This record gives sequence, structure tokens and C-alpha cells, in this order.
Amino acid sequence: MAARLARIIVALALLFPAVLTAAPPAPEWRQLNEEQREILAPLKNEWAGFDDPRKRKWLEIAERYPNMSLYDQWKLKQRMQEWAKLTPQQREEARERYKEFEQLPPERKETVRQQYETKQMSNPPATAPVTNK
Repeated sequence: MAARLARIIVALALLFPAVLTAAPPAPEWRQLNEEQREILAPLKNEWAGFDDPRKRKWLEIAERYPNMSLYDQWKLKQRMQEWAKLTPQQREEARERYKEFEQLPPERKETVRQQYETKQMSNPPATAPVTNK
């Protein structure tokens, strides 16, 4: 009897894995704690439109935020503000470019990253915090 029950459970787990591993829904903006709302403030107006995986991604970033350097915190806030200003079409284009980037071989990715960082460092905004990174 116990062996049969175990087989049934295994069979159900194989047939319906999503049911067993389904994550709870990501929180709405009002359900975030004060620190999360402060960190993610540039995304407030967009939050309701994010799907659950995207919300969870941002919550993971917010969790790491306090351990980031001041420069990295500033850079993250800048990027969130830039993202919030994009039109839906521009965001979709950015997502497509990122998907293309993810398909590149590792050595090409590194080259692209270095080119991007060089471009960013050659033209830093005046508001960037001064740190020794």
C-alpha cells in the first residue's frame, strides 16, 4: 500500500511539477516594506505592470542593494530611472537586445561589456558619487 502511494505521488509530481514548485504571487507595491519601496522608488509607477518573475528579480536586487558600494547603488538608481522613462516599445527593444547579447559567446560578451564600460567611464555624469570603487 505504501509503495503504491509513493508511486502515485511520484507520478503526480512528474505530471504536475509546476503545482509543486509554484511560487507565491509577488507582492503588490503597497505590500513592499519601506526599505524596498525606497530602493525601488523609480519603478513605482511601473510595478503593477510587471509580471511576477520581474517583480521577484527586482526584489532580489533590492535585497542586495544595501551591500553595494555607493557608486553601484547610484548606478542602479540611474538605470532604474532611465528604464522608467522608456516607452513600452523602447523597453521591448532593450529586452530584445539583451536576449541577443545573452546568445553571444562568452568572449564576445566580455568584449561588448568592456566597450560599454569604457564608453560609460569616458563620459561620467556630473552627479556620480566620488568613490574609489
